[in-house]
Amino acid sequence: MRFSRPRENLPAVTPVTPTDINRRPSCPATDTGEPRLRLPALVFTDLDGTLLDHDSYSAGAALDALRKLEAHGVPVIMNTSKTFAETLEYQALLQAPAPFIAENGGVICVPEDFPVAVEGDRQERGYRLLIQPPGIEAVVAGVQRIGAGLGLRFSTFHERDAAWVARQTGLDRHHAELARRRLGSLPLRWDDTGEKLTSFQEALASEGLGLLRGGRFHHVVGRWDKASSMRQVVALYASPGWSGIQCIALGDSPNDETMLAAADVAVAVRDHRGQHLSLAGHPHPVFTLSSGPAGWSEAVTMLLRPDGTS
Repeated sequence: MRFSRPRENLPAVTPVTPTDINRRPSCPATDTGEPRLRLPALVFTDLDGTLLDHDSYSAGAALDALRKLEAHGVPVIMNTSKTFAETLEYQALLQAPAPFIAENGGVICVPEDFPVAVEGDRQERGYRLLIQPPGIEAVVAGVQRIGAGLGLRFSTFHERDAAWVARQTGLDRHHAELARRRLGSLPLRWDDTGEKLTSFQEALASEGLGLLRGGRFHHVVGRWDKASSMRQVVALYASPGWSGIQCIALGDSPNDETMLAAADVAVAVRDHRGQHLSLAGHPHPVFTLSSGPAGWSEAVTMLLRPDGTS
């Protein structure tokens, strides 16, 4: 994260390190042993299959819980595989715009009027965008080179058009076009064997790239993920008035695992198949009974109640 001089009359930012965020402050517990929210807090949430329904992309069932968090002064920070253009539309769900993270950590988006000024790689629609290296051009070139060299079968958002993306995702044509506007990562549909997938991962690693599995696609990324970008956003809030921030993270897919592992409270939202991420070894795990936005609401409601009941 590149910080510039704080805006006039505002405190300087005190960045946190990966060690800080993994130091897990004491997490209040209820009589039932369930964790609860402790201010100051930040809530990081995946979108597809978590805050949004897997099929309809609606957040309706989570809106009441979202309003309760806002009433407590808790920023809700979207941390998603969606693009900046896609996620910007979902920012309308929030009464107070907050930073958000797009493309599995590849793009950090900070409102221009955020209390701490940051230097971005580009400015767009009221946000400063910090694009993690190596950038989409290098990612596309690497994927094409490796795919041709190993004779692999897959389809990417770069080579396919919006109509194909719409068929694969159930999005309308407009939102499918937004999904193709990549800045740092490349989703692909894997059409080859598991053995060749391993070879693909090894070849990507040799070029400084990684592969994440989401709810629908695999995503080729750089040396970053949702957790590393979450840490950078925490640094934006870690001013003298926001010490000891509690991080709560909610997700449902494998690409959410690092984000949940780095959070003080990890919420595994039941996915559309009825399954949960394992959260093995996490000191403060929460598993929802419901999936999607209903599960999101269930977890947030429990965390906000002093007795931990839902």
